[in-house]
Amino acid sequence: MIILASTSPRRKWIFEELGIRFEIEKPQIEEEPYFPPPEEYVVRQAERKANSVKRDGIIFAFDTIVILNGKMLGKPENEDEAFRMLSMLSGEWHEVYSGFYAGGIKGYDCSRVKFRKLEPEEIMEYIKTGEPMDKAGAYGAQGYGKRFIEKIEGSYANVIGLPVERLLPVLDELGIKYTFNPEKWRFE
Repeated sequence: MIILASTSPRRKWIFEELGIRFEIEKPQIEEEPYFPPPEEYVVRQAERKANSVKRDGIIFAFDTIVILNGKMLGKPENEDEAFRMLSMLSGEWHEVYSGFYAGGIKGYDCSRVKFRKLEPEEIMEYIKTGEPMDKAGAYGAQGYGKRFIEKIEGSYANVIGLPVERLLPVLDELGIKYTFNPEKWRFE
């Protein structure tokens, strides 16, 4: 049995797109405070999430953070914080790190993302959609927030929150069948 230790609709969608049969289990952890390096932090958080699941099977867990100028931007706690984060990202490059823990195998990916210059009015309009409120860095690359992205260096799927390209060899190693269409995971 494959268990996805995540309640993220985006991760669920990606697993479904890969054709993986799985069950969802909510991880039972408190997020620990961030301290660098980011790649170690996301892997550690993913492992903690996986270890919190008390079921038999192959457990997959993930953690994603946004780093801007060395500082982590987590999920905004309110609309003011979302506005502040998006304003900081406006016109800037930042990194998105996603760590994974899959059946005892650990890893991460990092993508660089460039936002176009944003106007305060469009930031407020976006916040009113509610989309930024449950996402690291206050944006969703697969939703309305995609309009803010000028360029991605690296994996688009990683920016969504699951490093698909890094996960494929792990799925092979674990003997898990999947379908993968690389065209689906390109940023356009």
